[in-house]
Amino acid sequence: MRGLMVMSLVFAVACGSTPQGQKDADKLNTAVEKLGATADAAESNLLILKEKYIALLDASGDLKKPYQEFDAALKTCEGLVNDMEKTLGSTNVAAATYFEGYEANLAKIESESVREQARGRLEDRRAAYKAFQGHVEAGIQNYKPLLSTLRDHATALGLELTPASVKTIASDREMVSKQADEWMKRNEAIKADVEGFLASNRPETEMAPEPKAEADAAAEKKQ
Repeated sequence: MRGLMVMSLVFAVACGSTPQGQKDADKLNTAVEKLGATADAAESNLLILKEKYIALLDASGDLKKPYQEFDAALKTCEGLVNDMEKTLGSTNVAAATYFEGYEANLAKIESESVREQARGRLEDRRAAYKAFQGHVEAGIQNYKPLLSTLRDHATALGLELTPASVKTIASDREMVSKQADEWMKRNEAIKADVEGFLASNRPETEMAPEPKAEADAAAEKKQ
């Protein structure tokens, strides 16, 4: 048993270990990716919600099915905006841990020039995260009023699902459509933030294309 423990220790030393700073960075990257994925889901489902809302307004005959589809799409979006809030909270915790650890370890760098270069990278990443955080917070705050308006519509129609009641909410059609389109445009900033932050915070380099791949790409362009 003791021999096995010694072998395990030797293997761990030989393979090396991941620095704590990189572990913190990996956790932050994972959280940012998850938040970006949730924002993507919110965008795609908002498009579905908009389509179901318009379908309900334009429906003829039995209104039950288009109403149920609209209400289901609305519930999905309401759940996603809650997920975005929760995920942003956990991402902020991961960011605080990462930046605090980075800051604490700067003091261990004896060379002033190396230390200041590292500090510059820290500030760049902190600024990038702050911009990302701001866009997500704004996205959540802009998403809520739209969903609140649609929830009011769903509640009102749930009390009286008739052509006349549908007609009363149709006056908000243009406003709802415009707000949905604007939110989806804002979400492009979140996507760009996610890609930019992850690109600058991963221990990876972009691999140069192989000569054959370059030749194949050139051949495809000629076709």
